[in-house]
Amino acid sequence: MNEVAALAASPAGEDVLLPALEGVVRETFGARSTIAAIRRMTAKDQTSHACHVVTVRLGTREELTLFFKDYSSYKGRRPGMKERSERELRVYRDLLSGTDLGTARYYGSLWDQPQGFFGVLLELVPGTPVRYCEFPYWLSAAGWLGRMQGYFARHSTLLEKRDFLLRHDEHFFHSVAEKAARSVLERSPELARRLAPVLSEYDRVVKILASPFTTLVHGSYGAGQVLANSGVEPPRLCPIDWEFAGVGPALYDLGVLVDGFKTPRLDELLDTYRREATAHGVPVPDNDTMKLVIHCCRLHRVMHHLSRCMERNYPDTAVSSLMDMSDQLSKVVL
Repeated sequence: MNEVAALAASPAGEDVLLPALEGVVRETFGARSTIAAIRRMTAKDQTSHACHVVTVRLGTREELTLFFKDYSSYKGRRPGMKERSERELRVYRDLLSGTDLGTARYYGSLWDQPQGFFGVLLELVPGTPVRYCEFPYWLSAAGWLGRMQGYFARHSTLLEKRDFLLRHDEHFFHSVAEKAARSVLERSPELARRLAPVLSEYDRVVKILASPFTTLVHGSYGAGQVLANSGVEPPRLCPIDWEFAGVGPALYDLGVLVDGFKTPRLDELLDTYRREATAHGVPVPDNDTMKLVIHCCRLHRVMHHLSRCMERNYPDTAVSSLMDMSDQLSKVVL
């Protein structure tokens, strides 16, 4: 038990982690199960927060390996980090738990307000981000969205009264555009004049994005936020990093995933999503309409980045590139 004692006595919230692990072990292996040793290592892939792989060895020599995301480790001044952390924890605990969608299993959370220690314990899911995988895994990621949306269409009450979720509605899309206008004006009055014609017609984009069919959205469903585990059959897809989760239009996440693709691969991605979504009872428009919505999603993401150009001190080249993208997309959707 020396390793356990050392863990309990060490700093950085370990005295909170140990009781949480004991609770996980009792729930997973039975009330009489005891911990013989604990090993904690820094995870290979880090996020905005410190992440650790925690291996618990029982007296029976069984082992349980967990992924520990330490929300309290973030030391920056970025606004909204506390809300983002709480949102992700509650998505895992309240929405994804028991869904059989392949997401990481939720084991528990740690919260010690006096110490300011806050984190979540999840299943350690082996896998490679889809962005580094062959194209078939991208297709699987598109299909996963259809299955996930079908699940929440069948269990729509799960999304009711979830105030921790962002609302991707008309107000949300307009607010991002308005923040972009202020940020660009602060950066350059000349660029603000260039952006003005796009913003004057932006209500059309908002109307297209604010679909009447809403579902759970990941909010940042890029290929770097989806793990693919090819070691099981069928391969397991596991979306991670749910800090921007919300309720919004079904095509929002798809628009993030397929950004940058062109025909014929774009059509393959859309067709794969359509098959899975339709099979699970999710209404899907025709491909031309889907492409229009996806272009609107891209324009919204451009506005999102422009809205942060001063806060993040983007270089002039990056802002110029974003303005060019805004001009190009506005010609398609406006």
